[in-house]
Amino acid sequence: MIPTEWENFYFNGEVKEGEGGVFFFFTPKGEEQQIFSHYIPRLYSVDKRAYNKELHKLFHLTVDLQKVFTDNDQDP
Repeated sequence: MIPTEWENFYFNGEVKEGEGGVFFFFTPKGEEQQIFSHYIPRLYSVDKRAYNKELHKLFHLTVDLQKVFTDNDQDP
C-alpha cells in the first residue's frame, strides 16, 4: 500500500459498530517529511481505485484487531 521504502509509520483507526475509518502517516526512507496516507495516489501516481481497495482492506483488518481487544476484555 505504501509504494516506497519507509522508516516510520503512524496509524490511526477508528471503529464503532463496524463503521469508521483509517489513515496513517509515514516517513519515506531518507526523508524527514511525513506523508499523509490519502495523498499516496497523487504523490506516487497510484490508481485511486486500487488505493481505496487497499484502504478498505486495512479498515477490515482494523475491525478484526478491535475484536481481538474486546474478546480479551480490553478497551479497543
